[in-house]
Amino acid sequence: MQEFLDSEEDVTRGQKTRRGAPVGNKNAETHGYYRRKVKLEPGSFKDLNFSSSGGEQLRKRFIELLNHCGGERLVSAVRRRIIERIVFTEYQLDCLDLYLVKLGPRIVNRRKRTLIPIVRERDALVSTLTKLYEQIGLDPRKPPVPTLAEYMATTAKVQRDQ
Repeated sequence: MQEFLDSEEDVTRGQKTRRGAPVGNKNAETHGYYRRKVKLEPGSFKDLNFSSSGGEQLRKRFIELLNHCGGERLVSAVRRRIIERIVFTEYQLDCLDLYLVKLGPRIVNRRKRTLIPIVRERDALVSTLTKLYEQIGLDPRKPPVPTLAEYMATTAKVQRDQ
């Protein structure tokens, strides 16, 4: 009987067996929405790293929206912050859309016959984005027409540079 107990102890003293799914299993893969949301909330637009392709796209969209509002000179600090929120919300929405496309038919919970909760979050993001768009205005703003003195100064500068 003592031999049996000794051999059993040797088995339990060895390495623990790995619990959970096999390595590389994607069953526990998540959408990453909340992780991205926490990452984007505290910082400002200037804190982002624009060296990646995603960062370049965010910067390009930010400049596009700035020009939509009349240019960098005419945009107030509050409107600039709204534009930053729009860019972040669009980024989150694009990531969620890609995740939902990957899910395919698994978007519907068969047991409960409902959509998965992240779809509700996506709808909330869409409504937030719509409200933000309304705040900056849907129609593009044209920069104000320069005065005659400003126009003459710019044309004179152009002629000197040539």
